[in-house]
Amino acid sequence: MLLRFNISNFLSFNNEQEFSMFPGKVQKFNDRLIRDKKLSTLKFCALYGANASGKSNLIKAIDIAKEIIISGIHNMDYSDMYCKLKEENKNKATKFEFEIKVNDCYYAYGFTANLNDGIVLGEWLYEITPTEEIMIFERDMENKKINHEIIFKDESNKSKFDVYSQDIMNMNNVLLLSEIKRKNLKEKDFEVFSNIFSWFKDKLKIIYPDTVIGTFSRMFNTNCNLDIIKLLDYFDTGITGYKMENSSMEELKKYMSSDEYERFIRILKKPLYDLKENKKLKKVTVQGTLRTDKHLFQLNFGNKEWEINKLLFKHGKNCDLMFEFGEESDGTRRLIELLDVIHNDNEDNIFLIDELDRSLHPQMTKKFVETFFKATKEKHTQLFITTHESNLLDLEFLRRDEVWFVERDQDYSSKLFSLENFKVRYDKKIDKAYLEGRYGAVPVFKDFDSYVGDKDEEC
Repeated sequence: MLLRFNISNFLSFNNEQEFSMFPGKVQKFNDRLIRDKKLSTLKFCALYGANASGKSNLIKAIDIAKEIIISGIHNMDYSDMYCKLKEENKNKATKFEFEIKVNDCYYAYGFTANLNDGIVLGEWLYEITPTEEIMIFERDMENKKINHEIIFKDESNKSKFDVYSQDIMNMNNVLLLSEIKRKNLKEKDFEVFSNIFSWFKDKLKIIYPDTVIGTFSRMFNTNCNLDIIKLLDYFDTGITGYKMENSSMEELKKYMSSDEYERFIRILKKPLYDLKENKKLKKVTVQGTLRTDKHLFQLNFGNKEWEINKLLFKHGKNCDLMFEFGEESDGTRRLIELLDVIHNDNEDNIFLIDELDRSLHPQMTKKFVETFFKATKEKHTQLFITTHESNLLDLEFLRRDEVWFVERDQDYSSKLFSLENFKVRYDKKIDKAYLEGRYGAVPVFKDFDSYVGDKDEEC
């Protein structure tokens, strides 16, 4: 679970800003809270704000932090992602810090980096208990020091850690968390590193408006056929059936440019090796999704060849005509791309969706959130969205602490705050108050005449 996220010196976020999934003092919809013996956490939060206020930048901050943890700061160019509102920020640290729950433990993990130079400046990991914060390790690149309080059960593992610590102090573009995971150490002494790395890699899922879906093959199969069609009918898409139609490389080629197709083929022909044994794998199973403007393909690689299928949809009960994915409405395609949020059977996933309401009818957006609450009632799944949809702003539907705002400050930097800060009454029409600017986070338009001048004046 995600408990809290702190960010500073990233895109429009200058001074440190905090986003929290901790509940406030609200005594409503308490059945929506994720509870354990130690604390409660919100399942859902919606972030509102004017265009260019910084909503998407918060999603990007979490995404970039994940990307650096998984792939390293040296594999991408982040040099233009510091907060450019102040020239001196170019040489200042950018901070990413997460408070998370992994298995039954709570941790604070974070790092600082100079994004312009592409180097790590610091890194830390603490375990959080009800009474204290216990340091696991702290890394200070300026003073070339790593401190830790890990109690190793095996002395050889302590020696390994000491060697890795010394090595990584000479690598300013690598995180210690990632490096220990890369070494694939199986010993229990290193389990905390593996668990936290896996949380970022497998549990934290970020969905942008143009994200290509990658899980439809699991949803659209014979085992869950009835469920998915009922779900599509529930959302009034008009879809009454579907099928996976056999396709081929020749058909794929029709919908791709020559460069795209050649690059695609190079990836397919790349030998698959067992990295540990340094030899070709005898048996592999690889799945992938390819979406073109009009088509959605599922690719399965078995032992020797690729199996390619195309997803088609049926409308009506007595019509055999099938429709391509691209022939569905924008709203239906968007809904299909988001169904994994509701249909996912995995525990503890955190979905971050940028612009949930893109292409969705206002009632559909509200219905999607309502369905998320119902479908994940017994799960520890969390959903965080950015949206403009004021239809959700109803205290008979959302808790005060589930509503967040981002506003562009006077210096054009972004600041975050919760509706809980305003202590509004439960009977207040907050959608109207929001649109009237009572909570900020709405666009402020200038007088048009001041830009075009008096039409009667001579040009």
